[in-house]
Amino acid sequence: NPVSSTLQVNRVQDVLEIKIINITGLIVRTVRNTSTVDVADLKEGLYLIQVKTPSGVYTTNFIKQ
Repeated sequence: NPVSSTLQVNRVQDVLEIKIINITGLIVRTVRNTSTVDVADLKEGLYLIQVKTPSGVYTTNFIKQ
């Protein structure tokens, strides 16, 4: 699950919004109507990804290398 430059959300239909949240709870990136997020400029560490779709909001984590 480590990501270095581009985060791709797979197996999710109709992505409305993606938020990247750092470990302190600060939203560091928000993108809409896409399933990819450029994370190349983020510091290394653990982040949460929150994916909003018409059927709900899903949250998981990823590691930025």
